Amino acid sequence: MKSKVKVLFDATILGNFYVKDSGRSGEIYNVCSEKAYKLREIVEIAEKILKIKANIEVDTARLRPNDVMLILGDNTKLKQELGWQIQYNMEQTITEILKSMGA
Repeated sequence: MKSKVKVLFDATILGNFYVKDSGRSGEIYNVCSEKAYKLREIVEIAEKILKIKANIEVDTARLRPNDVMLILGDNTKLKQELGWQIQYNMEQTITEILKSMGA
């Protein structure tokens, strides 16, 4: 079983090593999955893994007009210039995090 730290290490630190060893000095490389997930999708993945149904309620009074609704990274340069590839999908990542939490 991989720990949460191990999953994050593989996803982020290894990407940073690619950059350190092969990247161009001063360049910015995004280590990311290149896929945006809605919070609802992440909850659904966790529900599936845990075999539960969560009761999610949105408190619209807490929503702010300036909240960022979409955050999406672009790892094209990292993949094209350095040959980096994603090693874990979201379900694998959530599974490992939940396991590390004892779920």
